[in-house]
Amino acid sequence: MALASNTWPCVRGSSSFRGSSMATPATIFWPSLLLRRAARLQSRAGKLLALSALLPLLLQAGLYLLFNLGWSPLGPLSLPFLSYGMGYLAVNAALVGVLLSVFRMDRLLRDGPATDPARPRPDHWDLPLGRGTLSIQYRRGT
Repeated sequence: MALASNTWPCVRGSSSFRGSSMATPATIFWPSLLLRRAARLQSRAGKLLALSALLPLLLQAGLYLLFNLGWSPLGPLSLPFLSYGMGYLAVNAALVGVLLSVFRMDRLLRDGPATDPARPRPDHWDLPLGRGTLSIQYRRGT
């Protein structure tokens, strides 16, 4: 029964080693590229939103890889966009949609000033406390 090794060269062990040796750099390259792009975002809200959409995808892929290597303390997870299951696929597609939207809108939206310039910040704040008041003096920062 040498049929599998003679007619299907992809069944041999060397091709699976080539496939895994090519997939390993991709699992390191793409997440590092996406994390670097998320770190370059100008908006703080965009950066938080990008990280909150990117980290579940990266953790899911990392735990999937660890589980397949036999090192994961958790149960099996799905590999984003490659494993079976419509629920996983819908959630992963929504996360990638949010991530791409944040990357696209970064040039258009910026964080505004923290305070409204028309309404200046007060110099002090008096809080009623028991029988007296607590007075907080604000220092004008440079």
